[in-house]
Amino acid sequence: MDTAALIIVIIVLIPLLYLFYFWANSDVLKDIEVQELAESQRFWDIINYLSLNSATFQVNKEFKSALNKSGQFYNCDETLSNFPGIAAALLKGKKHEWVFFAFAKNKKVFSFYANKGFDNQSVGLNIDSEYFTKLAKNYSAEFVLQFHNHPNAVLASSPQDITSANYFGELFTNNSINYLAFVCGTGRYYQYGWWFTESFYKADKYLDNILKTNGISRSKNFELRKELRRKKYSKNFRLNNSSHNIHSQMKNEMSQS
Repeated sequence: MDTAALIIVIIVLIPLLYLFYFWANSDVLKDIEVQELAESQRFWDIINYLSLNSATFQVNKEFKSALNKSGQFYNCDETLSNFPGIAAALLKGKKHEWVFFAFAKNKKVFSFYANKGFDNQSVGLNIDSEYFTKLAKNYSAEFVLQFHNHPNAVLASSPQDITSANYFGELFTNNSINYLAFVCGTGRYYQYGWWFTESFYKADKYLDNILKTNGISRSKNFELRKELRRKKYSKNFRLNNSSHNIHSQMKNEMSQS
């Protein structure tokens, strides 16, 4: 086949292949796909809202070394987006495990509590969690952020971490407070807890918008499927081995639709 004929074949095949790809990916979304897309859209918007800064931070060394090992509240005025990095810097180099619980509203962390654990393998909040929840509500906190460090610098959640995050996630969201959990090491952090109230980026809004669009035309279906692939991958990557209530909330909305 000469060059001219090959070019003609390619010119003809490309639109045919695209047409086949379009047709194969433009069916109406099934109920499970509608749920997955709504979850992914909501999660994408939450990620953008949080806008967590992955940069490493420098903190006051005197303040860091003076943290009360027996437990103390500290006032602060830091952005929600920067505080995980600041907490990671405060926990950097600690030989024992520590735990921080921070209060936030209007995208600002205004107070946090810190206490030291008994060893380098475990740590718990040394004040009553119910009291802490009441305090968060009295402060009108919108978020509680939990941090603890792994002295071995492994940035991964353990089964114990997941169990703890499940407990606190349910506790705080049942009290209308969003909850995030992080593990820190070498001045960096990894988020493994994602718990949100039903009123925070309401799930039904996403379902309604998708259901209004789904099935209008093949081109609309095609765009929905492209968005699903892109955002679902990002969501699943971040939620892998995490504690969260994303799926359960969307399932509840789907059952009511």
